[in-house]
Amino acid sequence: MKKLAFVLIGLMVLCGSALAVTREGSKVPTTITLEGGYESIGNLSKTVTTAGTPVQLSSTSIPVAKCIVCASADNTGVIAVGGASVSARGSGRSGITLGASDCVTLSVDNLSSVYVDSSVSAAGVSQDSVNVTYQEYI
Repeated sequence: MKKLAFVLIGLMVLCGSALAVTREGSKVPTTITLEGGYESIGNLSKTVTTAGTPVQLSSTSIPVAKCIVCASADNTGVIAVGGASVSARGSGRSGITLGASDCVTLSVDNLSSVYVDSSVSAAGVSQDSVNVTYQEYI
């Protein structure tokens, strides 16, 4: 029951006032409706294979209200989130930096405008990555 409440609270934070929850008596919420032009809540993962080379979250246009970018828990480096010239490396670091498991909520109009970079390149192990949850417009 507590896990469901946290999930619903997370959805409410992501959706703001656009989320309508219907309850019947003291039962668990039974209906969740996205309103105000929102089509769905989606998610994706992106991997940064080469440090210093920003990776676009989406090469196709995905209109969104906002997105939550979270660095994967097993990342070994720092992730930088920003525009096309974002950098996670050394003294030229720019954008919003995330350590392993850190998250940032961005108010953007399209996922294609967001890029990520990593401070380390993977050498045959696992590459640093991010997980993104977004609210898509119709």
